[in-house]
Amino acid sequence: MAALLSLTIFLTGCGEEKPAPVDQTPEFGADKAIIAYAQLYACASPDDPKAAGFTDEFVDNAQKTMFAMFKGYPFSEQTSRAIAKNFSTTLKARMNFKATLKSNDATHPVIELTANPANFSDAFKDADKDADLLILRREWGELQAHGLSEDSIKKDAAFQKLAVDSMSKYLGKLPLKPESTLEVTCKVAVGEDGKFYWSPENPEAVSKFISGQK
Repeated sequence: MAALLSLTIFLTGCGEEKPAPVDQTPEFGADKAIIAYAQLYACASPDDPKAAGFTDEFVDNAQKTMFAMFKGYPFSEQTSRAIAKNFSTTLKARMNFKATLKSNDATHPVIELTANPANFSDAFKDADKDADLLILRREWGELQAHGLSEDSIKKDAAFQKLAVDSMSKYLGKLPLKPESTLEVTCKVAVGEDGKFYWSPENPEAVSKFISGQK
Protein backbone atom coordinates (compact mmCIF):
# COMPACT_ATOMS: atom_id res chain seq x y z
CA MET A 1 0.00 0.00 0.00
CA ALA A 2 3.00 2.28 0.29
CA ALA A 3 2.74 2.54 -3.49
CA LEU A 4 -0.48 4.48 -3.07
CA LEU A 5 1.24 7.08 -0.95
CA SER A 6 3.90 7.55 -3.62
CA LEU A 7 1.31 8.82 -6.09
CA THR A 8 2.29 12.33 -5.03
CA ILE A 9 5.33 11.86 -7.24
CA PHE A 10 3.09 11.64 -10.28
CA LEU A 11 1.51 14.99 -9.50
CA THR A 12 4.69 16.96 -8.92
CA GLY A 13 4.69 19.67 -11.52
CA CYS A 14 1.44 18.37 -12.94
CA GLY A 15 0.45 21.75 -14.29
CA GLU A 16 1.96 25.19 -14.42
CA GLU A 17 0.10 27.85 -12.48
CA LYS A 18 -1.44 30.50 -14.71
CA PRO A 19 -3.66 33.54 -14.18
CA ALA A 20 -7.30 32.86 -14.91
CA PRO A 21 -8.62 35.36 -17.47
CA VAL A 22 -12.33 35.21 -18.10
CA ASP A 23 -11.85 33.38 -21.39
CA GLN A 24 -9.52 30.81 -19.81
CA THR A 25 -11.54 29.83 -16.76
CA PRO A 26 -11.56 26.01 -16.36
CA GLU A 27 -14.53 24.23 -17.89
CA PHE A 28 -14.94 21.99 -14.83
CA GLY A 29 -15.61 23.30 -11.34
CA ALA A 30 -12.95 23.29 -8.63
CA ASP A 31 -15.08 20.93 -6.52
CA LYS A 32 -15.04 18.24 -9.22
CA ALA A 33 -11.30 18.70 -9.76
CA ILE A 34 -10.50 18.25 -6.06
CA ILE A 35 -12.65 15.11 -5.88
CA ALA A 36 -10.64 13.74 -8.81
CA TYR A 37 -7.36 14.48 -7.04
CA ALA A 38 -8.60 12.94 -3.78
CA GLN A 39 -9.77 9.76 -5.49
CA LEU A 40 -6.52 9.52 -7.42
CA TYR A 41 -4.56 9.61 -4.16
CA ALA A 42 -6.91 7.14 -2.50
CA CYS A 43 -6.95 4.42 -5.13
CA ALA A 44 -5.64 5.73 -8.47
CA SER A 45 -9.14 5.63 -9.92
CA PRO A 46 -10.95 9.00 -10.14
CA ASP A 47 -14.56 8.82 -11.29
CA ASP A 48 -14.10 11.87 -13.50
CA PRO A 49 -10.40 12.23 -14.35
CA LYS A 50 -11.06 14.81 -17.06
CA ALA A 51 -12.32 17.25 -14.42
CA ALA A 52 -8.70 17.63 -13.28
CA GLY A 53 -7.11 17.28 -16.69
CA PHE A 54 -5.80 13.76 -16.06
CA THR A 55 -5.18 11.90 -19.30
CA ASP A 56 -5.92 8.19 -19.75
CA GLU A 57 -2.16 7.55 -19.85
CA PHE A 58 -1.65 9.44 -16.59
CA VAL A 59 -4.34 7.44 -14.78
CA ASP A 60 -3.05 4.19 -16.26
CA ASN A 61 0.45 4.93 -14.95
CA ALA A 62 -0.97 5.69 -11.51
CA GLN A 63 -2.86 2.40 -11.51
CA LYS A 64 0.26 0.50 -12.52
CA THR A 65 1.98 2.04 -9.50
CA MET A 66 -0.83 0.70 -7.34
CA PHE A 67 -0.31 -2.77 -8.85
CA ALA A 68 3.16 -2.73 -7.23
CA MET A 69 1.47 -3.85 -4.01
CA PHE A 70 0.98 -7.25 -5.67
CA LYS A 71 4.65 -7.69 -6.54
CA GLY A 72 5.81 -11.04 -5.29
CA TYR A 73 2.39 -12.67 -5.67
CA PRO A 74 1.69 -15.02 -8.59
CA PHE A 75 -1.13 -12.86 -9.92
CA SER A 76 -1.77 -12.39 -13.60
CA GLU A 77 -2.18 -8.84 -14.88
CA GLN A 78 -5.89 -9.49 -15.34
CA THR A 79 -6.15 -10.61 -11.71
CA SER A 80 -4.23 -7.56 -10.46
CA ARG A 81 -6.52 -5.25 -12.41
CA ALA A 82 -9.64 -7.00 -11.09
CA ILE A 83 -8.43 -6.74 -7.49
CA ALA A 84 -7.53 -3.07 -7.96
CA LYS A 85 -10.91 -2.33 -9.53
CA ASN A 86 -12.81 -4.02 -6.71
CA PHE A 87 -10.67 -2.27 -4.12
CA SER A 88 -11.13 1.18 -5.66
CA THR A 89 -14.89 0.77 -6.11
CA THR A 90 -15.36 -0.32 -2.50
CA LEU A 91 -12.96 2.24 -1.05
CA LYS A 92 -14.47 5.23 -2.86
CA ALA A 93 -17.92 4.29 -1.59
CA ARG A 94 -16.67 3.87 1.98
CA MET A 95 -14.61 7.08 2.05
CA ASN A 96 -17.67 9.08 0.96
CA PHE A 97 -15.93 11.98 -0.78
CA LYS A 98 -17.66 15.36 -0.76
CA ALA A 99 -16.45 18.75 -1.98
CA THR A 100 -18.20 22.06 -1.45
CA LEU A 101 -17.22 25.55 -2.56
CA LYS A 102 -16.31 27.62 0.49
CA SER A 103 -14.81 30.68 -1.21
CA ASN A 104 -15.64 31.51 -4.82
CA ASP A 105 -12.46 33.44 -5.55
CA ALA A 106 -11.89 34.00 -9.28
CA THR A 107 -8.28 32.79 -9.23
CA HIS A 108 -7.90 30.86 -5.97
CA PRO A 109 -11.22 29.34 -4.87
CA VAL A 110 -11.30 27.35 -1.64
CA ILE A 111 -12.90 23.92 -1.54
CA GLU A 112 -13.92 22.12 1.63
CA LEU A 113 -13.05 18.46 1.08
CA THR A 114 -14.81 15.97 3.33
CA ALA A 115 -14.00 12.25 3.57
CA ASN A 116 -13.30 9.33 5.85
CA PRO A 117 -9.51 9.16 5.48
CA ALA A 118 -7.67 5.86 5.39
CA ASN A 119 -6.17 4.69 8.68
CA PHE A 120 -2.85 3.27 7.49
CA SER A 121 -1.43 3.13 11.00
CA ASP A 122 -3.89 0.34 11.84
CA ALA A 123 -3.95 -1.28 8.41
CA PHE A 124 -2.58 -4.73 7.63
CA LYS A 125 -1.77 -5.59 11.26
CA ASP A 126 -3.93 -8.70 10.96
CA ALA A 127 -2.56 -9.86 7.59
CA ASP A 128 -0.99 -13.00 9.09
CA LYS A 129 -4.25 -14.00 10.75
CA ASP A 130 -6.84 -12.92 8.19
CA ALA A 131 -8.99 -15.89 7.19
CA ASP A 132 -9.24 -14.91 3.52
CA LEU A 133 -5.48 -14.50 3.14
CA LEU A 134 -4.80 -17.74 5.02
CA ILE A 135 -6.91 -19.64 2.50
CA LEU A 136 -5.09 -17.95 -0.38
CA ARG A 137 -1.63 -18.66 1.05
CA ARG A 138 -2.52 -22.28 1.78
CA GLU A 139 -3.70 -22.85 -1.80
CA TRP A 140 -0.58 -21.10 -3.13
CA GLY A 141 1.61 -23.38 -1.02
CA GLU A 142 -0.19 -26.51 -2.22
CA LEU A 143 0.28 -25.55 -5.85
CA GLN A 144 3.99 -24.97 -5.24
CA ALA A 145 4.21 -28.31 -3.44
CA HIS A 146 2.80 -29.96 -6.57
CA GLY A 147 5.62 -28.46 -8.59
CA LEU A 148 3.77 -25.63 -10.32
CA SER A 149 5.94 -22.71 -11.37
CA GLU A 150 4.94 -19.09 -10.84
CA ASP A 151 4.00 -18.79 -14.51
CA SER A 152 1.85 -21.90 -14.25
CA ILE A 153 0.09 -20.55 -11.15
CA LYS A 154 -0.62 -17.31 -13.02
CA LYS A 155 -2.46 -19.41 -15.61
CA ASP A 156 -4.38 -21.46 -13.05
CA ALA A 157 -7.96 -20.15 -13.38
CA ALA A 158 -9.13 -21.48 -10.00
CA PHE A 159 -6.25 -19.89 -8.11
CA GLN A 160 -6.62 -16.57 -9.92
CA LYS A 161 -10.33 -16.46 -9.06
CA LEU A 162 -9.50 -17.25 -5.43
CA ALA A 163 -6.92 -14.46 -5.48
CA VAL A 164 -9.46 -11.92 -6.72
CA ASP A 165 -12.03 -12.98 -4.13
CA SER A 166 -9.62 -13.20 -1.18
CA MET A 167 -7.64 -10.03 -1.86
CA SER A 168 -10.77 -8.00 -2.66
CA LYS A 169 -12.36 -9.03 0.64
CA TYR A 170 -9.21 -8.27 2.60
CA LEU A 171 -8.48 -4.89 1.02
CA GLY A 172 -12.16 -4.02 1.36
CA LYS A 173 -11.64 -4.02 5.12
CA LEU A 174 -9.04 -1.23 5.08
CA PRO A 175 -9.72 0.71 8.31
CA LEU A 176 -10.91 4.29 7.97
CA LYS A 177 -10.80 7.26 10.30
CA PRO A 178 -13.88 9.30 11.30
CA GLU A 179 -15.17 11.81 8.79
CA SER A 180 -13.10 15.00 8.69
CA THR A 181 -12.57 18.01 6.44
CA LEU A 182 -9.71 19.81 4.74
CA GLU A 183 -9.76 23.28 3.21
CA VAL A 184 -8.09 23.16 -0.21
CA THR A 185 -7.01 26.35 -1.93
CA CYS A 186 -6.99 25.88 -5.68
CA LYS A 187 -5.06 27.35 -8.58
CA VAL A 188 -5.45 27.25 -12.34
CA ALA A 189 -3.10 24.85 -14.09
CA VAL A 190 -2.54 23.95 -17.73
CA GLY A 191 -3.09 20.30 -18.59
CA GLU A 192 -1.19 18.29 -21.17
CA ASP A 193 -3.94 19.09 -23.65
CA GLY A 194 -3.30 22.83 -23.29
CA LYS A 195 -6.63 23.45 -21.56
CA PHE A 196 -7.10 25.00 -18.12
CA TYR A 197 -8.02 23.03 -15.01
CA TRP A 198 -8.30 23.65 -11.29
CA SER A 199 -5.73 21.90 -9.11
CA PRO A 200 -4.78 22.09 -5.41
CA GLU A 201 -2.07 24.60 -4.56
CA ASN A 202 -0.66 22.03 -2.17
CA PRO A 203 -1.22 18.51 -3.59
CA GLU A 204 0.81 16.96 -0.77
CA ALA A 205 -1.68 18.26 1.81
CA VAL A 206 -4.51 16.50 -0.03
CA SER A 207 -2.47 13.29 -0.24
CA LYS A 208 -1.68 13.35 3.48
CA PHE A 209 -5.31 14.05 4.35
CA ILE A 210 -6.59 11.14 2.27
CA SER A 211 -3.97 8.74 3.64
CA GLY A 212 -4.75 9.71 7.24
CA GLN A 213 -1.46 11.51 7.89
CA LYS A 214 -3.08 14.87 8.66
